[in-house]
Amino acid sequence: MHANRHVTRAAEELGLSQPTISIGLGKLRQQFGDPLFVRTNEGMLPTTRADALVGPIRDVLHSLKHICEIEAEFDPATATRKFRICMTDASHRFLPPFARRRRAWFSKPHGSTT
Repeated sequence: MHANRHVTRAAEELGLSQPTISIGLGKLRQQFGDPLFVRTNEGMLPTTRADALVGPIRDVLHSLKHICEIEAEFDPATATRKFRICMTDASHRFLPPFARRRRAWFSKPHGSTT
């Protein structure tokens, strides 16, 4: 919203509804004790506080994006993690044949089914 000055456009860019953005903005206003954006003829203009928050928030979002892009290595043949697989009665028909075909994947880790 800081870039485009419109709640509806921000919602569209994020793939969310306009009411969802409005609710989120309301929570942020309460959290920061500031209106953050004020409605004008030119759109939603940021307050001084919102302008001050934009840089640090972008930095945090960039860091989170970087963290999410780091791929964790996983080798099922050497994994020592414990897995628990929960399934319905009907799915019990499908997992055992799959597991037999992928025995190497399931041979090392210890887990249980429920």
